[in-house]
Amino acid sequence: MARGDQVARRRLRILMILGRHGGGFTAADLQILLGATSAATMYRDLTALVHNGLLSRIAAENDPSHEWQYFITDAGGHRLARVIGSNGSSVPANVRFGAGSSANILLKQLSIASQSGDAGQVVEWRSGLDAAWWLRQHGVDDVQVDALGIWAEADLAIRFLVLVDHPSDHLAEKLIERLGRQASPLPVNAILLISPTRGDEKFLLDLIRDTGLTTVTATTTMRRLWGPDGPIGPIWSTPDSTDYLRLIELTSVGPDEGK
Repeated sequence: MARGDQVARRRLRILMILGRHGGGFTAADLQILLGATSAATMYRDLTALVHNGLLSRIAAENDPSHEWQYFITDAGGHRLARVIGSNGSSVPANVRFGAGSSANILLKQLSIASQSGDAGQVVEWRSGLDAAWWLRQHGVDDVQVDALGIWAEADLAIRFLVLVDHPSDHLAEKLIERLGRQASPLPVNAILLISPTRGDEKFLLDLIRDTGLTTVTATTTMRRLWGPDGPIGPIWSTPDSTDYLRLIELTSVGPDEGK
């Protein structure tokens, strides 16, 4: 294989990893995932992808290492979709390749919670392209969620979809309306919607109530998510519950039941 082909294939693999998992990987993370790639080669590949607009990179202010974290851009997602399409496969409609990075906030907090005694653990996590493909397999291909996860606690487990709501793009509204037209619920225990403000959350709760979803749909705000109770604590609202619920409690809440 010519050297140019090797470089192109390696950079495509980087796009595939970030497209599937939503980003937030460092150069060292990607070097481990690709294997047999030197740090210098990885840096050159990532820098080229950033300069071509296919990736973006940021250094988190609260990260003492100040390492860059890499995310796929819309242009990188379109490039990846074209390559997948040229191989005879298809990409679910409206996939936001970088969307899973927002939901990684929840994943990180769940991971922290799992380290606190016997609180529980993350059993499965899919984001980005993986979550979109999973939805498509279950008849939902015109909306996008940020992640699919399973949290286990004691002898219970909850499988959930996650969407970090951005009111300007109306994705949460589209998801609620799309699922409201389904004759049967999705094979998950709950859909989790994370809103930027209490006002946005109230709008979604009213919409969920009016739509009459058959899948339990719970909301919270960024403020409660970052609060002392964390994501597994009593921070989740449902249209029919007057109290905040813990994540694992959503497994026992039906569409027409209270707490």
